[in-house]
Amino acid sequence: MPIFGGGKKDSKKEKKSKSVGHIEEILDDADKLLQSGDIDKAAAEFRRAHRTLYKDENPNADPLEFSKVFIRTGHGLFETEEIDRSIECFEKAAQLDPKNVDAWLSKGIAHLKTKQMLNYAVLCF
Repeated sequence: MPIFGGGKKDSKKEKKSKSVGHIEEILDDADKLLQSGDIDKAAAEFRRAHRTLYKDENPNADPLEFSKVFIRTGHGLFETEEIDRSIECFEKAAQLDPKNVDAWLSKGIAHLKTKQMLNYAVLCF
């Protein structure tokens, strides 16, 4: 659920690491819970994905894939009002892929929502 639509899938199928696949399964479950209206369980699943991402031993092995997963996790955390954690995810996504526009825009929006660091939010745009 990207904040700005986005979320286009690549036409070519690429082999994903086991950890990325596992995290995407968690995120799929969390999205289903969110769509069904079970916000508390969805938030718990998004937090689980967040913990799993930070336990992964080497996100630099495939930075573009991990960047996408960090963004997806951040969007879910944002939707469940866990803004600080979503900002962490967007920052990590931007570190892994500095050209990822969704990471920068989402980070800026999250900062605006907190009403803290407004100057930094503007810089993200």
